[in-house]
Amino acid sequence: MSLSKIFVVLILGISVFCSSVEAEIVTTLDFRSGGEVGAAFDMGTVVGTPVSANITAIPGLTITALGAATDTTAVLNATADRFGINSAGADDSDGFETNFGESITFTFNQDVTILDIEFEDVDDSADSTDVIEFGGVSLPGTDLGSGDTFTFSPPLFFAAGAPVLLQEISGNGFALQSFTIEVSAVPEPGSLALFGLGSVLVMARRRRR
Repeated sequence: MSLSKIFVVLILGISVFCSSVEAEIVTTLDFRSGGEVGAAFDMGTVVGTPVSANITAIPGLTITALGAATDTTAVLNATADRFGINSAGADDSDGFETNFGESITFTFNQDVTILDIEFEDVDDSADSTDVIEFGGVSLPGTDLGSGDTFTFSPPLFFAAGAPVLLQEISGNGFALQSFTIEVSAVPEPGSLALFGLGSVLVMARRRRR
């Protein structure tokens, strides 16, 4: 086999392998003021106004949030340990309360799988009255456990653009800290370029014949 043929075979093999393998990337979205998402959302964003954050751990992934509250002047608010909605004159300051109609809806521009979610200030005692809804799943305060973390079993899958609603059904309010997501890595442009180069070389070889 000539060197040119070997080169073509190698290029095709590498490009097909690289473009067909999809790695699963797991990362935590931090909504606190020191976190990537929290810092982007905590910019005086008024409820009813969508705001987006780019996730550097997963190139091309964007999360968008849309807050809701009966007080239309309320804003998304992140502190060092919590994320919520700050409504003037309300007693929740930076959490989510049912009596103020506070909730938030997330969307992603890619398919994502959500593995777990972590809260702040949820009563996880045996007599908890807190029930939180996330993406259509009810999360009783008694199931949150130590650290106010709820692990989904099975994990929750959401297609790109699908709304993910976070709200309280009952209880005394809660605040969000983070949740963990998993995304299939998109093939790198370099892999696609290799595939294209290999295809061109094969076509050129056939034309010479």
